[in-house]
Amino acid sequence: LLFLARMIGRPIDENSRMHKYHLYFVENLSDVETMQLALTLGDDSYKVLRQLIYHALRSVREKNVAAVDEHIEGMTMGICSKLIQGIDPISNIVLDALFYFIIQPQRKPKPFSPFTF
Repeated sequence: LLFLARMIGRPIDENSRMHKYHLYFVENLSDVETMQLALTLGDDSYKVLRQLIYHALRSVREKNVAAVDEHIEGMTMGICSKLIQGIDPISNIVLDALFYFIIQPQRKPKPFSPFTF
């Protein structure tokens, strides 16, 4: 399942010969709901979901580097949302992966103080 999660988020150029195979691959995973097998893993299901979210959303973020098909993007988000709905307690690791891409981490610079130890 981790291998499938990594392959889903792999950006493929629309002009590439592999694009139609990648589209077919993601459509089959979405229709057959193969990633739902992660729910049978119990406590380890968060590992698969984290990888899926990370690779899927990373490819969406890198849209300017490689052309990402919006159809694949939508199917991937559908797969992620089904898994999130199926997991009873959502772990902090999954939430961190999700919020990392939704809300960019922002750091405020600390004000310099000569009295700070």
